Amino acid sequence: MHRASIADEDVTEVHGLLVTSPARTIADLARAGISRECVVALDYTLSSRAPQGLRLVKEELIELVVRQGGWGRRRAVELIEFGDGRSGSPGETGSRLIFAEGGFESPELQHHYPRHGRRGYDSDFWWKRSLRGRPLAGEFDGAGKYLRKEYLRNKTPGEAVVAEKRREDYMRRCDGSDFMRWGFPEVMRPPLLRALAIQHGVPRIRRN
Repeated sequence: MHRASIADEDVTEVHGLLVTSPARTIADLARAGISRECVVALDYTLSSRAPQGLRLVKEELIELVVRQGGWGRRRAVELIEFGDGRSGSPGETGSRLIFAEGGFESPELQHHYPRHGRRGYDSDFWWKRSLRGRPLAGEFDGAGKYLRKEYLRNKTPGEAVVAEKRREDYMRRCDGSDFMRWGFPEVMRPPLLRALAIQHGVPRIRRN
């Protein structure tokens, strides 16, 4: 436990309850070193998906942490710097954190594959060159992608699988990318995802 003062501007009201503001909450998570929960919340608030009342700016969060001073400041700044609004889901954020902690090269997020006259495709992760000598696309596939109505967009689960296969085939043809896929089981057990990354030749810049 840590004791700290809370400024008036760091307090807001939700359903009649006084709570810390989104910015203060993320700053406190970062200062406490709660990595996964902090970065998941941070990536969302930095993204265009966040509603206006939750959308935050990285520089303002760092300024808040520095202004607070005291315990955990250095670790908090590192976590906030790591935040990236391009991360598309909690599973993608958790994966990105596992790659970083495992010493793997940082991937490009939402790498775009254009299609002439049509909407292109984006891969969740992309490495320019794997240890196999080819580009490597990484896809976090949560089960909801093939089961939940908001993702299916009037397709059946079977049609969604076929559409995803066609998408992958097109991306492979563009630049010869290899593909690596995983889901929540690997994110919840980091050694599994790290082993998968090694198996697919994700470059490593340092040991864990």
